[in-house]
Amino acid sequence: MKFPLASCCVMVIFSATVAAFRQSSSSVFRRLSDASTRISASKTNGEKALLTSSTNSEDFTPYQGKQPAEALPDIFVPQVLPKGVEEDLLWVPQTDSVSFRPLCFCTSGGYYVNLLRVRGSGLLSRHKHPGPVHGHVLKGSWRYLEHDWVAEEGSYVFEPPG
Repeated sequence: MKFPLASCCVMVIFSATVAAFRQSSSSVFRRLSDASTRISASKTNGEKALLTSSTNSEDFTPYQGKQPAEALPDIFVPQVLPKGVEEDLLWVPQTDSVSFRPLCFCTSGGYYVNLLRVRGSGLLSRHKHPGPVHGHVLKGSWRYLEHDWVAEEGSYVFEPPG
């Protein structure tokens, strides 16, 4: 697959195995199901719903329940796209115009998340991915020669393994 590159920054999530994705997604669906049950129960019991439009800080209570044993700690990265002199220190160069910034390496889940930055225009050679790829264009645009769409700022792209 070759695609022309314009200046862009894409958030890319690579998953090494479909099995790892299925395992983690079932956990997410379990948590969503639990949350849905809590919302239904709170509405039935006449308690405050979990989602509210109130701006009163007393109306909000942090989650107090037990976390699943397999739950990983949260990751917070301030200034994912920093501006300043040190900016280039955070990026790993691949070519003169392509670099990436690692954000997360999950060895237990078999995936990693990074930002891909392309400066200027160019062409990326045909390549394959061992797992699914999720991309969200933060700035700029890019496209595949094989498709009629252009991934512009705000676009989401899913690529199956292969």
